[in-house]
Amino acid sequence: YRVVVPLMIAVLMAGKCGASAAADLGARRLTRQFEAMRNLRASPLHYLHGNLALALAVGGPLLTMLAFAASCFAAMVAFLMTSPQTTVSVFERNFFATMWPAGSWLPRGTGWVLLKSATGGVVIAGLSYLIGSRPKASSVEVSRDVGLTIFWASLSVLFLHAVYSFVEF
Repeated sequence: YRVVVPLMIAVLMAGKCGASAAADLGARRLTRQFEAMRNLRASPLHYLHGNLALALAVGGPLLTMLAFAASCFAAMVAFLMTSPQTTVSVFERNFFATMWPAGSWLPRGTGWVLLKSATGGVVIAGLSYLIGSRPKASSVEVSRDVGLTIFWASLSVLFLHAVYSFVEF
């Protein structure tokens, strides 16, 4: 809950969302949409990067919560299939015993999970914008920057999660 699920979601978001954003921004740069925005007095940085950062900062924690729920369900199904004589309440009591304090409606470390997920989303958005919005002369350069975004965003979220884990634990 606190390490593996947020890390997996961050790496997947770095690959998928980072690549999509960099490709979109690269195509906009290639077709001179950045210049058109500036002519209309719209700041590409605020309009494009701001929305991207907000979407990934909110989407990261939401995807992490969804992945945690899916992993809990998968663990329950696996437990019940390997131990047919037990019940769901036995699974819940054992599975959540160390992570969910009695009387609390959130598991331990939820703040850290949300912080890691939101920060990872902002880092992915920043790198996608930084790399994807560079000047482009051809679609080959767009493809190159998509690959660079995947590489640097994945490396950055791995480093970010390592730092947070050292601080947290």
